Amino acid sequence: MNSALSIAARLKEERNRLKLSQEKLAAAAGVTRQSQSKYEKGLRHPDSIYLHAIAQSQCDVNYILTGQRINSSSQNSQHHLQINIADAPAHYVKHQHQDYDNPKTVMEANDYIFIPNTVGTKSTRSTSASLIFTASWLSQNIKCSTKSLSLMTIDDDGMEPSIGAGDIALLSHDDKLMQQDGLFIIKMNGVFVIKRCQHLPNHQIKISSDNPAYDTFHLTVSQTQKNKQIIGKIVWIGHKL
Repeated sequence: MNSALSIAARLKEERNRLKLSQEKLAAAAGVTRQSQSKYEKGLRHPDSIYLHAIAQSQCDVNYILTGQRINSSSQNSQHHLQINIADAPAHYVKHQHQDYDNPKTVMEANDYIFIPNTVGTKSTRSTSASLIFTASWLSQNIKCSTKSLSLMTIDDDGMEPSIGAGDIALLSHDDKLMQQDGLFIIKMNGVFVIKRCQHLPNHQIKISSDNPAYDTFHLTVSQTQKNKQIIGKIVWIGHKL
């Protein structure tokens, strides 16, 4: 049996192990049932986007590609797709990536980091998909652990005109004590809001909004440390056009 058919058979085996129909797994991966059927027959090759999607449904992608099981706890602890590159067939883990300086650049699947949209209200989470970043870009531009990152769709006008409703915020959950100045997502009275936080003398922190309609207030450092409603620090914004 060739590698493509072996992968197809293991994909079907994983779906059956999870007691999922072709329709349910296809829906979770954002493909049609016909595409799912072709994947399981070896008539079509799933790409890394599909593989990441089914990993969220607890499919063991490493087993599907290589025939080797990985520890389930370690699989669930990572936001990014884990694949043993040495064992997996090349056409499953390589994705052609257009680089205008070098059009022949090939990116491996584990060079991508998939960040989930996990913060905010149920309605904002349901209308925003996960985004894909290259690991090299995150390493160069976002100085925090990728394991602590998540996305949030902005549903607050407190930072207008700088940041508006519908923009996408990349959050780091490393700093929940406001130890540094910056923009933070805070849950106030059950509502997620963006606030600009600035450290002042005498252990004071100024909490402000760019929108002049919102009042500025102050907290002490000890108050912020006791406050369990600091969700995370904004480290990147994707603006809606």
